[in-house]
Amino acid sequence: YSVLIFVRMARIRPSFPASSSSSMRCSFGAWSGQDRVFAMLIILLFVWGSGTYVLLNNTAAGHKKHADGGEGAAAASAAAAASAASGHHRHFEALYGQTRGQRGGDDASTAAAAAAAAAAGGMVRSPDADGLGDADDVGHGMGDESMEMANPAIVILTYNRPQYLRETLRSIFSLRTVSKYKVYLSQDGDKPDLGAIVKDYPALTLYHRDRKPQLDRKQGGTAYLAQHYKHILDRVFVEHKHSHAIVCEDDMVFAPDFLDLFERTAYLLERDSSLWCVSSWNDYGLHGLVSDSRRLFRTSFFPGLGWMLRRQLWEELREDFPLDQWDHWMRIDTVAKNRDCIVPEVNRNYNIGVKGTNMEGGSFYKKYLQRMEMNANAVDFGDLSYLLRDEYDELVRQMISTATVVNDLDKLRAQLLANEPPPQRKWGGILLKKTRHWPNPKSRRRLAAATIEDDGLGGGDDAPQAQDRGREDDGDGDGEPGRGDQPDEQGEDEESDSSGDSSESPVYLVPYVLEDFEKIAKMFKIMAPPRSIRKGVILLRHYTHTYLLVDIRVCPFLPDEMRFHPNPNMRVVTAREGESCTKACSNAMMDCSPEHLQLVNKCSELKKHFACERGCMGGVVGDDVPNYVSNKSKKDLYQYCLTSYGASSCGARHWSTQRICTCVDW
Repeated sequence: YSVLIFVRMARIRPSFPASSSSSMRCSFGAWSGQDRVFAMLIILLFVWGSGTYVLLNNTAAGHKKHADGGEGAAAASAAAAASAASGHHRHFEALYGQTRGQRGGDDASTAAAAAAAAAAGGMVRSPDADGLGDADDVGHGMGDESMEMANPAIVILTYNRPQYLRETLRSIFSLRTVSKYKVYLSQDGDKPDLGAIVKDYPALTLYHRDRKPQLDRKQGGTAYLAQHYKHILDRVFVEHKHSHAIVCEDDMVFAPDFLDLFERTAYLLERDSSLWCVSSWNDYGLHGLVSDSRRLFRTSFFPGLGWMLRRQLWEELREDFPLDQWDHWMRIDTVAKNRDCIVPEVNRNYNIGVKGTNMEGGSFYKKYLQRMEMNANAVDFGDLSYLLRDEYDELVRQMISTATVVNDLDKLRAQLLANEPPPQRKWGGILLKKTRHWPNPKSRRRLAAATIEDDGLGGGDDAPQAQDRGREDDGDGDGEPGRGDQPDEQGEDEESDSSGDSSESPVYLVPYVLEDFEKIAKMFKIMAPPRSIRKGVILLRHYTHTYLLVDIRVCPFLPDEMRFHPNPNMRVVTAREGESCTKACSNAMMDCSPEHLQLVNKCSELKKHFACERGCMGGVVGDDVPNYVSNKSKKDLYQYCLTSYGASSCGARHWSTQRICTCVDW
């Protein structure tokens, strides 16, 4: 830059003032307009270059400091792995009480992001399509038990997205143990031609389904998807007699231990009848809400999205498998039958499908799926017997009994803000981090709003879906997305280093009722209604803290004084077509009790009072749900019983439905 400036100035003639013959000076006024612009540009570039040099030096120093303390974190992590099977109390610690030092696996940030280190260690948000880490040099301990799956298969469903399919196939065939599996690619129809893609994978078997609508010509994409699932699972289990199938879609890339997860948990499906699937997907596996790559948990909310089932389960489900909305059907209580799925805290797949059947033009992907974390390095899961039902229930009960209760939502909001790391901002290709003092609230809000998201690969195919009656909007076509608040003034954030810290993560209990969950979801920036939930409990890691979100109406682990106790005088009343519960209860000389409506929001309860000739449909949006569609004019839903994931109200009604009401004589 200096050379350029001198070269430019050499072209400028010096000016000799009449009053002085002995001095010579260069007059800025003699510069042309072009000269001045050029000089200012050079000066700005010089300032930018100097600033970049300083920032890079500081960042390098921070990395060196972090590396110097890394041995302590690695030792703590090794100690945690070595003692994972040492007893019941150790299971509790491994499941919930990981220290910040133990979470360190592969911390990849500067000291300024220490508050987020729990979410950064060993995880990536935007994986490389061709590598995703190397699992060959990682030990894979088998814990107390394991089993070899007799005849496992991998199934990849595709339609017309070859640009995503290429990445999915490249990722799945890069996995260490993929040769153990028979891999099927099932295309819904025969367009576009996939020959150029599949020729590179001789071990891949390609099938085509005749893409004909089985409902009507106007059926939507979710109906085609459900019919495609039925077709290929029949082929895999009925025709080829595979023992297990891992079901994927053409918009996924995979963690290096994606298959390890299923191989290590297969024995649990055999041993525990209360488990019916294993999934690689955590609906709340968002950046800042996960930390421990080794931890698995149970959820009663079927996650899908890279999941494994056994042939015995498909033989149970296949006759009644629906022609539409298959994932919502899996969550109906009469289908799930109180069975759970095992899922990882940190996702083992990442969705790259910005465009898909239900992606709302990519808005849902940008709001949630792009923020998902995926594990970067293969891990040893250790002893997994803590996932067996009785032992798992006891662990959750212990955790609830020792957690600090946070009842005030304002205090919760302030606590979450105080626990968040400083926002990050990219400028000129350099990552800038505000680590100490905020100048003022307005500057902080502007900086937070300008935070640049990582260049992720993208979301899934299973996103918001809507019908005439409305569907829940979420990542699987069934959950209403929440909205994140901008952070408020926090005071100052001090730089910290987690690499030798052995203090345990504090655990907080947040009791809630379903009507208030959307407020809580906004604070955590997660999807609403609730997902990744089991027996009313959602477990979230918020950077350095652990939170238990507990629905007081359905959680059996709460002490009696915190639980909701149904009114013994509550009576179920069915309303007339188009009538609200307020009116129906009034006709029975009673009052509608909105607190009890959640308790009858089940297919099993609806079938006690209505014929439900066409069965039940879950995930339907509407304040009048649960109900029975009794009007023939509503052809698509006529004679269905409908359930919802959200809250209901007493005053809501719909012209085509009969409501199920909970009435109390006060």
